[in-house]
Amino acid sequence: RSTTVSTRPGAPSDLFLGVTFGLLISRDSGASFRWLCENAVGYAGVFDPKYRVASDGTIYATNFDGLRVSRDGGCSFEFSTMAAAPGSPGAIFEKWVDAIDVAPNGEVWIGTADGGKPNDVYRSQDMAHTFSPMGLASSQVWYKSLVAGRDGARLYASGYQVTTADPNCTDPDPQICPPLPPRVRLY
Repeated sequence: RSTTVSTRPGAPSDLFLGVTFGLLISRDSGASFRWLCENAVGYAGVFDPKYRVASDGTIYATNFDGLRVSRDGGCSFEFSTMAAAPGSPGAIFEKWVDAIDVAPNGEVWIGTADGGKPNDVYRSQDMAHTFSPMGLASSQVWYKSLVAGRDGARLYASGYQVTTADPNCTDPDPQICPPLPPRVRLY
């Protein structure tokens, strides 16, 4: 089963097909494919990464433990923020990265969706070597989808609220602070 389809900007014959058993890469418009198994990408089991490909051929794959990056066409994958110390503002490799897009200017945008941890949207201006938080930190929202505007001036982020507690109401009385229904967020 296919889960994502990505193309490489500027290379119309390159096709990247995320499937439930890994990643299929075609360099000839889908006439033939090379298969990368789940372990080669850095995951296993029921998780299905989201993939994006930059114009230089760098492949990005979301992961429960961060963002995986291949700078050699899929021969090897590594975590994007290994240089950051765990617990530092740039150390997102210890969070579930579930949203990703690559902007036309090469910026890499990711969103986290980790339970029990503050989630945020992050931007990298150096091909996913380092990331900066964008100020959407929330322990109640899981970021699930990002789309970088083609003009390079906008980013659209969506997610959903994973708790029924109203973050703006602190009274424990449910009559004063009733539970919220599930909500979709769009920024």
